[in-house]
Amino acid sequence: MNEIRQKYFISNLRTAVRGISFACQLCKNNRVKLEVPEMGQLPVHRLENTGYAFQNSGVDYFGPLFVTVKKSREKRYGVLFTCLSTRAVHLEVAHSLSTDACIMALERFTARKDVQLISTPTTGRILSAPTTSSRTFTRSSIKTE
Repeated sequence: MNEIRQKYFISNLRTAVRGISFACQLCKNNRVKLEVPEMGQLPVHRLENTGYAFQNSGVDYFGPLFVTVKKSREKRYGVLFTCLSTRAVHLEVAHSLSTDACIMALERFTARKDVQLISTPTTGRILSAPTTSSRTFTRSSIKTE
């Protein structure tokens, strides 16, 4: 802008240059200040080095999935078990959203893996706790007599 003013007089040159710089995408990209997003505090179970996968696990439902059984379509739901330390996943199938189907999926999972703690998310509608804290299940609380 200074070099242009040395040769020519242009009225409202500053506003014209400012309008061009605000409309230019390359200029917008150069003006951006990069900010690193803040990370939330991780739960203690995510930070523990357990030695093997699925010692501390999280559980969540997804679906419904439509399955054909003898010429009829039925709903099934997927149960996603996630290792809190290694982020490994294990999938099970639940036949419904009932408590019995959930307990059966938990029993099948604990029969395959040595699980110490299972926690559920607080934001889900299906497995959410009535309070704001997340629910936790221990291996002894899953087993039924």
